Amino acid sequence: MKKIVIKENSQDILLALKVLYSNQCLSSLEDVAEKLELYRKNDFVEIIADENKVMESKKMLDSLNISYDIE
Repeated sequence: MKKIVIKENSQDILLALKVLYSNQCLSSLEDVAEKLELYRKNDFVEIIADENKVMESKKMLDSLNISYDIE
């Protein structure tokens, strides 16, 4: 399992969450809504998912110039 952190100053949080959902890092639309709410409160959000799914999402996030960290 890997943790991906979408940082504050990310202009495209909805797009980032869409990428993570489409790559099955988030399992439901309810998870997406919960993470969006956490982002709005904390200016960042952490998502823990399968390493392969996180790495696949990384490629897409890079191509979209979205700020994140992987731990």
